[in-house]
Amino acid sequence: MNIIKEIKDADFGLKEKKNTEYTIRKAARAVVFNKEGKVAILHATKNNYHKIAGGGIEDGENIKTALEREIYEETGAKAKIGKEIGLIIEYRNLQKRIQISYCYFAKATSIGEAHFTKSEKDEGFILEWITIDEAIKKFKKDNLSHYGAKFMSTRDLAFLKEAKKLNV
Repeated sequence: MNIIKEIKDADFGLKEKKNTEYTIRKAARAVVFNKEGKVAILHATKNNYHKIAGGGIEDGENIKTALEREIYEETGAKAKIGKEIGLIIEYRNLQKRIQISYCYFAKATSIGEAHFTKSEKDEGFILEWITIDEAIKKFKKDNLSHYGAKFMSTRDLAFLKEAKKLNV
């Protein structure tokens, strides 16, 4: 899978620390399209940032199984996973974590209600289906004062831009 981007604290003007012990978290993400050609984005209203569907790969899951689960939980959609978009590596020094996100195209085959986790509900997640161009505009306006939002929004904006480029 193609590496699209590496994101580090320095990208946000934060001082890099020389941590030697990191945990590695692998995640699966998707640019999910509905039948009308709109993409699913999640607006975290508490800290005013956006993200695409996806999350951590749990023990016993492969990337595509985790992705199907995450898409269902966050969008209520059952989806067919398509071709690769690419991967992004995040070096989150304050969390002592390296996160590797694998991203794919996905097509919603049926859509129901989202099943947000408690933490997603606490973040005020709202699901929106909008054009990819509208999504890119929203991500560019995100509030990046929250540490995690800096990484999530930057990562997912890069995935959306790559998806647009590949899907032309």
